[in-house]
Amino acid sequence: MEQTTVAIIGAGPAGLAAGACLRAAGVDFVMLEMKQAVGASWRRHYTRLHLLTVKKYSSLPLRPFSREYPRYVPRELMVRYLDDYAAHFDLRPRFGAAVRSVRRDGAAWIVETDAASLRAAFVVIATGYNGEPEVPVIPGIETFGGKVLHSADSTDAKPFAGRAVLVIGMGNTGAEIALDLAEGGARPTLSVRNGVHVVPRDLFGIPI
Repeated sequence: MEQTTVAIIGAGPAGLAAGACLRAAGVDFVMLEMKQAVGASWRRHYTRLHLLTVKKYSSLPLRPFSREYPRYVPRELMVRYLDDYAAHFDLRPRFGAAVRSVRRDGAAWIVETDAASLRAAFVVIATGYNGEPEVPVIPGIETFGGKVLHSADSTDAKPFAGRAVLVIGMGNTGAEIALDLAEGGARPTLSVRNGVHVVPRDLFGIPI
């Protein structure tokens, strides 16, 4: 059985950040990623997506965003940044390694994947909270004759041009998708459970 000091589960931003810091500290680790690329969740997000915080406070440890990047980093540049980050710190995740269990074994942990077992003194869980879409149960949705799409499967507004679209929820994702639909020629309607505060992203040129 292979042994390492740290097993990192996930090669998204959190996993890559942990790997970079461990590399800088000279600690050996193995990074496991069930998908076939770093930042897999970012790669599938809708095209219009931007970071909601300015790049100065949004980069990963030890490597800031490029000066050429805009104040609010878009999805495609975030994906490029994650690829560059992994290359810069020589992070080599084991892709296609889906972790099936983590169990205690004395003072260590046994991490089981589909293909092998790994023994580690420490485990970093960096799988994120949006890796798997959570579809709510909505009474009557099974009889709805139109298309039902989770935001995780939304890419752009082109397929909805000229059509009426109900966007459920006005969090950052819902609001941004609704705006994309409106600018893309669709007729979006937002459904909101409670009142929301709508504020500008910048005020007098200053991020708020």
